[in-house]
Amino acid sequence: MSNTDDQIKQLYYTVKTKKAEVEAATAKPQWVTNCAFRYDLEQLEKVYNIQVVDEAIASHIAGFLIIQSKIHEEGSKALGTNKPFRWGGFTLEDWLTDLKTRVSRLLLADKKKELAELEKRLAKILPPELERQLELEEILKSSALQ
Repeated sequence: MSNTDDQIKQLYYTVKTKKAEVEAATAKPQWVTNCAFRYDLEQLEKVYNIQVVDEAIASHIAGFLIIQSKIHEEGSKALGTNKPFRWGGFTLEDWLTDLKTRVSRLLLADKKKELAELEKRLAKILPPELERQLELEEILKSSALQ
């Protein structure tokens, strides 16, 4: 087997491993909040669904909540109260957890596209004999034969 074939084989396994990792990470997330975010709690019609916002909006919401939390903390300190910060019934940590989940899902989708493209490019340069060898290895690893 040539050095190029070895490199192709290594890339093939790397892409396959990364695809499996991405697939495992795309399981249905466990949301902490109700995912219905409002900047103004009095305006019920303008709602952002955290499950579908883009990365920029997710970052803006996170920043907004962090600022609101700090304002609440300063006000609470000034008044001598100890009431925890909540927005729409959820803590800052709850919202940030869900926003991080959303952003990680967006990044996974990007990674999935990138891996699919790499896989297509690898398929173009995979020599038939190496393709045959790799397929044979996959068959031998099959759980049906174990």
